[in-house]
Amino acid sequence: MAARGDIDIGVFAGSFTVLDFNREHYRIKGHPNNWDISWLNSYSTVFALITPRAAQWQLGRKDNYWPKPGPGVGATDRRFPGFARAPMADETWGQFLILERIWQKFGVKPDFHVHDGGHEVDYNAARSFLVRASSQRTAK
Repeated sequence: MAARGDIDIGVFAGSFTVLDFNREHYRIKGHPNNWDISWLNSYSTVFALITPRAAQWQLGRKDNYWPKPGPGVGATDRRFPGFARAPMADETWGQFLILERIWQKFGVKPDFHVHDGGHEVDYNAARSFLVRASSQRTAK
């Protein structure tokens, strides 16, 4: 959406993390460090470029990026090596609060949907959001 102005509505899942957290804690042997973008500290910078278009972000309570107190997050399989420490709330919720403030400048509100799943899309919530946002856009 940041690169294409013709996309009016978007749903994003599993994408709220400060890139420095991944740089420090998420290394997989043989996996490219696709978050090692030296000029970018967090995805919120890119997400801000889609303001004020309708957008929903989703995060599952069982997602490894869900903020939780206590020790690190253990490895679950070969693709996820675990984290030395769990993500902090401001590394997750803080990014949405930044985006919410940016959207407020335009008199609109982005949507944040929390679900009971993991690192996945809640398709029913996404569909509901897309229908709602589409009908609001059409009503204008």
